[in-house]
Amino acid sequence: SSGINAEWPLRPGDMFVVKMGFEPPKFTGHFQAWDPRKWAGGKTYEEIVAEHFGGDANGVSSLNDELAKYSKKYPFEILCKKIVPEGVDVVNKERYLDDDDFLELFGMTLADYEALPRWKQLRAKKMVKLF
Repeated sequence: SSGINAEWPLRPGDMFVVKMGFEPPKFTGHFQAWDPRKWAGGKTYEEIVAEHFGGDANGVSSLNDELAKYSKKYPFEILCKKIVPEGVDVVNKERYLDDDDFLELFGMTLADYEALPRWKQLRAKKMVKLF
């Protein structure tokens, strides 16, 4: 994700995802009893960052960056694995195929597929091994 930096033009109404431990003082200042160490379990800031964010100290990202993870398209080879990319709903892997791959695998468009009864959708997913 692009994260927050000094060059970013912040506008009223911009939305962000802020991970634990990255809460800004303008937010925590509204809570007298805010204890930034409450959930740290005795770990240092650097240890928490390394454990939860792979060493990326930027725990803030735009909402658009986060939402993009849930609408990205992937090739079939990626989606048929047991562990899929972040943002992929494992129950609905077929929705992350691009239109051409979907048509090639299922022999119909996504719109046609979604019009089918649920049991036929499940059968089709099993046939192409996306279940």
